[in-house]
Amino acid sequence: MDSVPLFEREHRNDSQLVQRLQNELADAKRFVEAQARRQNDLEYVNEDLERRLEQEALDRITLDAQKAEDEKRWQQEKAALQEQLKSWEARFEEETRRRSMAEERLRRAEKELYRMHQKKYDIEKQVRREESEKRKHEAVIVRSLPSARRVLAPDQVRFYP
Repeated sequence: MDSVPLFEREHRNDSQLVQRLQNELADAKRFVEAQARRQNDLEYVNEDLERRLEQEALDRITLDAQKAEDEKRWQQEKAALQEQLKSWEARFEEETRRRSMAEERLRRAEKELYRMHQKKYDIEKQVRREESEKRKHEAVIVRSLPSARRVLAPDQVRFYP
């Protein structure tokens, strides 16, 4: 080794050092480029996530507003239906009361008709009985007339209207 001059030996060492430093520099450059690409990718992902988050927030605000409107509308419909229910209940009570009154009037009218028919039949029965008795009595009178004429003189027989 003594045969190689010092300057060349140093030059070789320097060239090896330069080569090693150039390799390290190239590795560092590749690492920086990879990190820059990764940073760009992460920034893209971050921007995408921020955009999505903002959209989700807007959607959420819209949904909350729609929910509030729907809730208000449902409360109004509920109140209207409750009023309608009260109205129908009042109408039902009124109709029930009217029906009850009509049933009571009908019951009374039926009783009155029954009494009237009963009275009519009782009167007809009594009239038939009286007519029957009258016919029997007339028949008795008619049968007794010839014998009474024999017993009584014609000037003694009087008919009363």
